[in-house]
Amino acid sequence: MREGGDMQREQFQNWFINPVMELVKNHENGFATLLLTCSLIEAYARLKTSSTATSLNDTDYAEMEKMMGLTERDLLKAFWRAFRHGISHRGTLQAGGTDSGAEIQSFIQHNTGRSPAVWWHSGSSGKEVGVDPEALATKVSAVWLADGDAIRSFSPAIIRPL
Repeated sequence: MREGGDMQREQFQNWFINPVMELVKNHENGFATLLLTCSLIEAYARLKTSSTATSLNDTDYAEMEKMMGLTERDLLKAFWRAFRHGISHRGTLQAGGTDSGAEIQSFIQHNTGRSPAVWWHSGSSGKEVGVDPEALATKVSAVWLADGDAIRSFSPAIIRPL
């Protein structure tokens, strides 16, 4: 057994990063990839902001934007409602709204090579949110793995060897 944060980093990678990266190998896993990736985004943002509130706040959203490489809050919120809330609470995508009240549709597109991995698109139903699950999972995994302090700050009650 390694000493210090190494074991925790290895455990974190084995439990979270490796499963996500396995999922991205098959395009049929888009929903599962996004479900795990959104959990990693929220966990990282809450860790960085020390947030314990039930709902995300502006500081959490700012951290999420930075992690995802986004610059527009409405895009982040529309993505979060459609994908994180939709998949987590309904098992499918849900039409998201923006703070301005506009109804937003969403879609998944694989292997776009886009950066950022979430974008606005003008579709047949108007403004839509697109996401590339592989690109997003890769970006989020890289942010986590580059931040050893974040991994080490996970509570032993949350991540511990079995």
